[in-house]
Amino acid sequence: MNFSDRRQLLQAVARLYYIENVSQSEIADQFFMSKSSVSRLINEACKTGCVQFVISGFPNTNSFLQKELIRRFSLKDALVLSPVSELSKEIGDEVASLTACYLDSILRPDSVIGITRGRMIRSMIESLCPLRELPVHVVQLFGLINTSHNDDGELELVRNFAKAYNGSYHHLFAPFLAKDRQNKELISALPAVASALQYADQASIVVSPLSRADFDSPNSLWKQYLSGEVIRRLQEKEAVGLFCGHYYDKQGRFIQSELLDLMISIDIRHIIQKEYVIGFAAGPEKTPAILGALNGSLINVLITDEKTALKLLIDGSRPESAKVESGF
Repeated sequence: MNFSDRRQLLQAVARLYYIENVSQSEIADQFFMSKSSVSRLINEACKTGCVQFVISGFPNTNSFLQKELIRRFSLKDALVLSPVSELSKEIGDEVASLTACYLDSILRPDSVIGITRGRMIRSMIESLCPLRELPVHVVQLFGLINTSHNDDGELELVRNFAKAYNGSYHHLFAPFLAKDRQNKELISALPAVASALQYADQASIVVSPLSRADFDSPNSLWKQYLSGEVIRRLQEKEAVGLFCGHYYDKQGRFIQSELLDLMISIDIRHIIQKEYVIGFAAGPEKTPAILGALNGSLINVLITDEKTALKLLIDGSRPESAKVESGF
């Protein structure tokens, strides 16, 4: 049997051992390896997250805080990561893994999932380890971002997500921002671009990190698209967060900018109306960004850690954090 990478081998061995109850000796015979090699592969599958043992719901979550978040912010769902001893990953990566676990629980045959990009999305996708194949469809939500790295960014993320489920992927071969409105219309009308946008519009699930509006970080991917004038405007409007490429204020209202006008993407208003709009973030410093998204009903599923959830519930009880009807 041929395996293109080690992860597929780990998945195959784990499936046989844990799902189909095949003995280690029989697996060794089937893959022409020693029993000790099979044992090491099973241990590796557990350590790397390919095998996750779940008892009565999601592991290491705080059900009380989850219920409080759902009640307070009228959410469809929420997951709150509880502290665990000797974490093997950073808290952000643990929240990303929890997001992968949640996604696996809601995916159905022919689900269409729209994703963004970034380190947290990459961590989430690397944590995917489904024990079943599903004909899901994964699509980029916006065009390609220029980076200083020689990688394929969004293309790789979309491809790897779909590959985990043996599903299909749809690339949006267009720049992140068009030069002007006329250029945006021309690009959006191209057959390959129009087809990808149509798939994005059909998505029932959208998943994206919730990021702080940080205009000082030299590593920000978005900063290259913002002129000094736009940054000043965003600061004047008190931007607190970034969701699916759009800046918003503490009430969750999107701030008009060239990002909003010239982005090659489906309308942000369509994105926030999907069946599942999953926002995930870790760390109390992200509270203003998360709270803004909750106030504006930009997301309906929140996945975060315990400390952040507690701060959200405390800060969210203040009068200035009252919810608004929409992000506009």
